[in-house]
Amino acid sequence: MTKRIIRLLLLSVILFTFSCCNQTQEPDDNLHLTVAWNIYSENYGNERLALDSEKGQVYVNERGSRTIAAINIESGKLIWRTDEIITSHTNVVFDEKYIYSIGLNFPDKNTTNVDFIQLDKETGNEIKRKTLSNSWYSLPRMNSLSLYNGTLYWGGKDRHFMYAYSTTEEDGVRKIWGSEDVTSDIMGDIVPYNGRLYFVSSVFPYTDEPKPSYLISMNPDGSDIKKLKISADFLYVPRNRMQFYKDKLYLNGMYLICVNPKTMKIEWELRNSDGFFTAPEGFVINCNRIYAPDNGGDEDAFFCINAKNGKVVWKERINTSFYGSIFYSPVVYGGYVYQPAQDCMIVFNAENGKYAGRDERIRTGTLAVGITECYKNFMIFSGIHKDELTVYALKMDMHTR
Repeated sequence: MTKRIIRLLLLSVILFTFSCCNQTQEPDDNLHLTVAWNIYSENYGNERLALDSEKGQVYVNERGSRTIAAINIESGKLIWRTDEIITSHTNVVFDEKYIYSIGLNFPDKNTTNVDFIQLDKETGNEIKRKTLSNSWYSLPRMNSLSLYNGTLYWGGKDRHFMYAYSTTEEDGVRKIWGSEDVTSDIMGDIVPYNGRLYFVSSVFPYTDEPKPSYLISMNPDGSDIKKLKISADFLYVPRNRMQFYKDKLYLNGMYLICVNPKTMKIEWELRNSDGFFTAPEGFVINCNRIYAPDNGGDEDAFFCINAKNGKVVWKERINTSFYGSIFYSPVVYGGYVYQPAQDCMIVFNAENGKYAGRDERIRTGTLAVGITECYKNFMIFSGIHKDELTVYALKMDMHTR
């Protein structure tokens, strides 16, 4: 009898433990995620925060106030903020010692210069300034500034040229690539990979007669150019994203494609039921899965996609008419997907897509658009907090709830 009671007690303990380990959190439409800190910023119009993981800092190019700021991610402390220096439409880039940016400077009411600036990463002090041009057309397009082996690369506002400028030499700005079609823009990121540069040339604004986009690969000096023609309905725009993952290239325009960068051939593409996959705000790849919103398409859903074959693992309705439009890429942490939206933060279970809830205090609004950064368990982005535009950090603590 005693042995039977002991066996029953042991069985009860095992069943209780199993049930606890397999409990899933019920959806909570009143989540209170932890806002670690927020700091007022005049960052409107710029989409990309520059994350420095080694120093645990984020650099903010504040176009509104013509300043650049450095923020400690864990404490939220403002480390430094420059005086007014330039009006920049693009991201900042950095190396071990310095931060670089290119933007507009107005020495007098009749002069507009495109200036290069170099700042000390520790103090924000200006180390070097050089006027590259007095032509607006050589100004970098939104988020196109890239740094590779001491040279800056960017697509200009004259649409069809790529420029290069060495940060260590005194040579001038060089045009290293140009399109025969003067309506083609260098859109979005210029991404270095295995000693080559990758970018997309696409027609924007849209023309009456749709034209194809091209994925272009070339050496940093502009030689050995390879092109991949993408259909005219791809419509790659400045805030679209390009990522390399396990020797494959993923990029999104009006649909999502996977490219083999060695052969420059498309391996798969993903469109939804209306023929598109509109995730213009980017996507994130985590553990062989792509997480991306189909923002405002016919399906109006959040997707989890197998990165190897493009098959949909799960999808969950997001109802943007209720949550607001999505202007930022998601973050995956602790088994959950965090998706900033215009009117709230939406949270999903990363494994099965089950809706976990939302926090209506955390919202991006409509002014800020771009890529969400992740450092440890902090999520950093620009958004609306207490009706002010701020850079703020959300402590992703869903996994402890």
